[in-house]
Amino acid sequence: MSERTSCTCHAIDIETFRAACASGAHNVKTCFKAIGCLPKCNDCIPMVRSVLAEFSEKTLPAQSVALTAPISNALIEKRSL
Repeated sequence: MSERTSCTCHAIDIETFRAACASGAHNVKTCFKAIGCLPKCNDCIPMVRSVLAEFSEKTLPAQSVALTAPISNALIEKRSL
């Protein structure tokens, strides 16, 4: 089975969903809202989620750097009390 590359109900291609994600859509609902419609049959939702995953993977390295920031000595001392 090949991966879906469009929403057949609305004739929206995968690149349109990528553009919606690039403009700030962060879940299925906001993707469709950015495009100006709602899902009908829901067959394209896995495709939309894969596009969302593409964008979250692109932002993951920046987030992981922030999460690995060193803990200050004051926090370490407070925890050991």
